[in-house]
Amino acid sequence: MFLSALLAASTWTSGCVGISSPAANANPAPQPDSAMLTVTPSSISVAAVVGNTGSQTVTATNVGNSSVAIKQVTVTGAGFSTTGLAVPASVAPGASQSFQVAFAATTPGTATGSMSIMTNAGSSPVVVVQLSATATATPSAPAPPPTPPPAPTPPATVTSVTISPASASVSTKGTISFTSTVQGTTTNSSVTWTASSGTISSAGLYTAPEAAGSATITAISVADTTKSASATVTITGAPVANPVVSSVTVSPASASVSTSGTAQFAAIVEGTVTNKSVTWKASAGAISSAGLYTAPATAGSATVTATSVADTTKSASASVTISAPAPAPPPPPVVNSVSVTPSSATVTTDNINIPAGPDTGTVNVEIANGNNYNIILDHITTRWAGNKLWITLSNYIGPNRLITTQWSMFYEPNVNHPVGPGTSTNTGCTASGGSPCFSSGEHDIDFHHNLFADMSHRIPESTNYSTRWVNNIVFNWNFYASEWLGAMSVDEIGNKYVAGNLNSGSQKHEIHFTTLSPPLPGHPSTYPSGNIGPNQSDPSGNQYAMAAEIDGENGDEIGAVPSSWIRSSPMPAPAFPINADPVGNLDSVLLHRRQLAAPRLQRQLGQPSRRR
Repeated sequence: MFLSALLAASTWTSGCVGISSPAANANPAPQPDSAMLTVTPSSISVAAVVGNTGSQTVTATNVGNSSVAIKQVTVTGAGFSTTGLAVPASVAPGASQSFQVAFAATTPGTATGSMSIMTNAGSSPVVVVQLSATATATPSAPAPPPTPPPAPTPPATVTSVTISPASASVSTKGTISFTSTVQGTTTNSSVTWTASSGTISSAGLYTAPEAAGSATITAISVADTTKSASATVTITGAPVANPVVSSVTVSPASASVSTSGTAQFAAIVEGTVTNKSVTWKASAGAISSAGLYTAPATAGSATVTATSVADTTKSASASVTISAPAPAPPPPPVVNSVSVTPSSATVTTDNINIPAGPDTGTVNVEIANGNNYNIILDHITTRWAGNKLWITLSNYIGPNRLITTQWSMFYEPNVNHPVGPGTSTNTGCTASGGSPCFSSGEHDIDFHHNLFADMSHRIPESTNYSTRWVNNIVFNWNFYASEWLGAMSVDEIGNKYVAGNLNSGSQKHEIHFTTLSPPLPGHPSTYPSGNIGPNQSDPSGNQYAMAAEIDGENGDEIGAVPSSWIRSSPMPAPAFPINADPVGNLDSVLLHRRQLAAPRLQRQLGQPSRRR
C-alpha cells in the first residue's frame, strides 16, 4: 500500500536521488594454483528502442588453475537484468560460462549501472563490470496527407421559431414545461428563454411567481437573434381547499445493516398540508424522531414505518435486513509524522493546529502528488491560508481516494482567496470519451462532523467521483455554501447551514450542482436528506428547496435540480464508517464536545459561549 500525504502550510517541492557506480572492473593476472574469473567484454553497452528490450552476451572465463564457484550475480541500475546464468555455478580451469545482460527501455535517454559477480577466488573474489544503455524513441508513423477543404456550403438560415404550448395557465409557484422549434436550414436548434415574470430554466421549465397575474415567455434563436416566438401564461391564485395528505414515501425503501448498526431514513409527505412531519416506529430495534434507525443486537429483520402527523391514515414502510457484522477490517495506516509550516505550529496527540499566516500561495492541508488513499484527517484546526485551507491534488501519478476528514474546524481563510476545501485532478486535464481524467477515480472523498466558518467563496468546491458530506456545520458564506461540479455522486445528509454577514452576496440556495466540469463532464447523482438551512428549517421537509442548478463554476442559479439527477437512496456505506447524528444535535455534538468554536461563533450560531 502506497501512502503519500503532505499536510503543510507551504507549496510542495521535489528532489532526485542519484546512484553512485561501483569501481571499474579490474582483472588481475592469475596467480599459480589460484582461481581467477575474467569477464569479456570488460564493459557492456546495450541499445534498445523504447518499449523493447536489448541484450548483449557476456562470457565469464576461469583463467586460474583451480575451479571458480560463482556464488551470486547482482545488477544495479533501472532497467538492467541478467538471463542465462543459474547460480551457484562452478567454472573449471580454462572453461567459460556465457549469459546475457538485458536492458528494458521505457523512456528515451541513457542509463548506467553495474554488474557484480561474487566468487570464491582468493585474490579477486568480486568481478565488477560497468553497464550502460541507450534508449531511442519509437519511430513515429509518417503524417497523413492533408485533408482537402470541404466544399463551401450556403449560409444557414432561420425562417421561424415556434413555442408549444402557445398559451398556458398555472397556479402561483407552479411549474410548466415549454418546448421550441427552430425552422430553417440551420443545424443549431437551441434557443434562449426569458420570462417577463417568474423564472424559466435553460431547458424551458417555467416556475410561476408567488402573485397571480400574467407572464410572457419568449424563445430567441441562438443562430439568429432576430427570430423569436412568445407564449402567454395566466397565473392563477392557488385554489382554497382543505389541506390533504396524498401520500407518504420512505427512503430508502429497503436497507441492510449490521446488528447494533445504524441507518438513516427520510420521509416525504406529499399533498397540500403544510405540516410535513411524521412519527417513526420500528418493529425491532429503535428509531429516532429524525429517522435514525438503530438495529437490535440480534440478526433478523425489521419494518420501519413513517406516519403522517397531519393525517394518521397515511403512512409508508421500509424493510430492514439485520445481519451479523462482518469481521473487523485491518486498521487503517498510521501517519507517523506531520510536516507543519511555520515551525511555531502546535501538534498534540488528538489535535493538529495549523495557524498559518496570510501569505500568498500557501495551502494549510494538502494531499498531493496523487495515488494517496486510506487516509483519515482527524481533529484539525486551521485558518489564514494564503490560497486554500484544504485540497487534494492528484497531479500526474494517479487519483487520490478513500480520504475522510472528520471532527475538524476550518475558518477565516486569507482575504485574497478565501476558499474552502476542494479537489484537483491531473493538471490541465480535459476529459474525452477515451481519455478520462483522474477525477473519475477520485472516490470516497468524505467529510463529516466538521465546522466551516467565515469562508467567502465555496465550501466546498469539488469535482471528483463521489463524496459524502455528513453532519457538517457551514456558517457565514459568500457566493456558494457548497458547489459540486460535473458527474459526481454526492450524499448531503444532516448538515446545518447558518447564514451570517457574508450571505448578502451569496446565491439564494445552499446546495449547488452543475454538469459543466472539464475533467468530469456529465449529470450529477444527488441524495440530500435531513439538512436544514435558511431555505428549509425542517429536516424532514423538501430537501430540494435548498438546492439549485448553476451554469458552471462561478455561475448563477438557472433553476431547480432536474429529477433525473435525484437518487432515492444513499450510496453504500464507505470503508471508513460514518455514524450520523440528528441535525438538531449538531450544536451540542460539535460546538461543546470538542470546544472547537470561539465564543463569537457560538453566539452567532445561537449557542451560549463558554470561555476556555
